[in-house]
Amino acid sequence: MRSSLGPKRRRLKRPRASRCEGLKVGDWISLRAATPKLDAELMVGLKPDPTWTRIMETGVSISELHQVAGVREGKLILKDPVLVNLGGDFGAKITPVQQVENTGMEDITLQGGWRQVFVHHRSALDDEGWDGVLFKNVANGWVRRCGFLNMNSGVYLRDSACCSLLQNRFAGTRGHYDFSVRANSTFNLMGLTEESTGPQHSCSTGNRSAGSVVWRWKLTRESSVDSHGNGPYATLIDRVDGGTMTRSGGPAPSFPNHLRWMVFWNFSYDADDRQPINLWNHVKGEEAKIVRPLFVGLHGKPVTLKEDTLAGNESPGRAVEPESLYEAQLALRLGQLPDWVEATKKEWERVRGAELPPHGLADIPKQDLWKEEFELGDLVKDWKSLMEKQELGWDVPVELANPVPSVKWRKDYVLMRTLLQTVATHANPVPSRNPERLPMKVVFEEGKSELVIRMAVQADAQSEKKTMENLKVAQTLAPILGTELVEEAGILKLTLKKGD
Repeated sequence: MRSSLGPKRRRLKRPRASRCEGLKVGDWISLRAATPKLDAELMVGLKPDPTWTRIMETGVSISELHQVAGVREGKLILKDPVLVNLGGDFGAKITPVQQVENTGMEDITLQGGWRQVFVHHRSALDDEGWDGVLFKNVANGWVRRCGFLNMNSGVYLRDSACCSLLQNRFAGTRGHYDFSVRANSTFNLMGLTEESTGPQHSCSTGNRSAGSVVWRWKLTRESSVDSHGNGPYATLIDRVDGGTMTRSGGPAPSFPNHLRWMVFWNFSYDADDRQPINLWNHVKGEEAKIVRPLFVGLHGKPVTLKEDTLAGNESPGRAVEPESLYEAQLALRLGQLPDWVEATKKEWERVRGAELPPHGLADIPKQDLWKEEFELGDLVKDWKSLMEKQELGWDVPVELANPVPSVKWRKDYVLMRTLLQTVATHANPVPSRNPERLPMKVVFEEGKSELVIRMAVQADAQSEKKTMENLKVAQTLAPILGTELVEEAGILKLTLKKGD
């Protein structure tokens, strides 16, 4: 069922829908609209740069997830308020969605194998080689009291709502991002988090995420609160320490980084950005491009903002009361601050003092290998899907020239997949303005005692140079996994001994 929506004012909970049949209390809906008519509110008269092609061509799009609290006389009663004003002619639609509820992860440390010097967008391995957890279509989920060591990314939320990511720590080799709340996710909380090595992006929003809160996060000086473009809006940065304002990412066509209603409350600045900081700087790679952010209680190191780009800069240089806007609003909404808030903050002091597992080793010792039995076909299917779904232009269609031999292996599955990924990344061109990617043909040759996997090198000399680190990683991993990797006449040849 899809239903059109009548006019809807921001912060109200009772939209009138053309069809409500089949919806009941507890159901989840997706509320979407895409029209230049949203620009007036979410761009507030600011003009996009011509290179920001998505908003130039189609205007702003919004996507919110809501839970149904009731249905009465053609009106949906939502548990939480809609975050934008919607006109009756905005073409807003509601669609029922299925969410996995009340599931989460806690009290575990994930350790990846990322041990290189991170270079942003140099390769698929840099950007997302060792990923932690993906939540997709999850509501009321959580990740708490976890550690993430030597990872390229920690937790990614897609199409998820009302999840909490709390009391987590990041350490080890610098990677791409810690938490990413993107892709139509709504009302999510990430906070009470600490980094010992700052990633490129720490706490990230983007792709129509809305109602996100970053709460009591301790950034390193070189990491950032990240808004990744494609229209995130209504984000609260609450009592966060440290970080730069220059590392919000995303491709230029997806800008601005953040639409209206980004609020920095009692942000403690500790970086060395060029000043005055211009948060409507159209130059890619400079400061984030944020639609009229509001700063209240910006303190820490002296910092100067370009005032005509802001919605306000109240109490500059001095923190304000209440210390936390999130906690104050929670207490106002519920009548009092719930007990879990102080209990969680107190517990966080204990969690952050606990010792993490060893994670500073330069090499992967043999005792770190986790051998398990698996079918080669399952590994190839997983790797093929991984290559084809990579983001940021690193996706590569994989064409299997012949059936995968029916062979069982007993090896470290994750490192084998990483080996295949690094070989394939080196074999293919780096992302470019031309989105077309030629399929990579993979050939399997089975002998009595060995199996050979061949991949043709499709990259030009410049791409090969940029991805040379991937080849070096593959050449290091190959002997550890009992395999042999060589290049012969433009073909990367990986030989696996049977029975190993």
